[in-house]
Amino acid sequence: MRKIDVYTFIAQQRPIAKPLIGEADISHFRRFCSDLPTQKLATESLDESLVRNQVYWQVEGEQLSTEVYPQGRYLLHFLIEAEPVVICQRCMKPFRFALTVEATVEVVPSEQQLEAVSESGEVVLDDYEKVVANPYLDILELVEDELILALPFMPSHESCAEGQALLDEYATPAEESPFAVLKNLKNS
Repeated sequence: MRKIDVYTFIAQQRPIAKPLIGEADISHFRRFCSDLPTQKLATESLDESLVRNQVYWQVEGEQLSTEVYPQGRYLLHFLIEAEPVVICQRCMKPFRFALTVEATVEVVPSEQQLEAVSESGEVVLDDYEKVVANPYLDILELVEDELILALPFMPSHESCAEGQALLDEYATPAEESPFAVLKNLKNS
């Protein structure tokens, strides 16, 4: 299942939410994987890497009606879990980075509704990112978008002893810094 009629899905969420649940191999998300290393660590068996390369996702819909939005707002709440292999930016070694993404997007029927404009003509900043669905939406594309947004620009081990050792070995001490001269000028 790739595309769903979002408005029908959200309408079916009342009175009891019935989330849409799925999983896909990480290789399915080509844009996400394009800059990542091979998605198998040398320490993993093939079976283990196949299991760890699964992206698990859940989507729930919600329709909000408020005074500001009397026709209602259509929201999709995502919960995504993945463990992509990334390169630690401290020690430059591959490792699995645990990602848990909780995100909400608002679905709008046209591009004109992507940006709300106040009466004075200013763009109104909103709580939710907006996507156009007229009425179909590719859920896996949204899952991939959220994965891309959640991955840190420079991932690293939580505590990287090897990276710290490299930093200690090659870092320039503060007293040898070219800016230390400026500090001395300021003090005199």
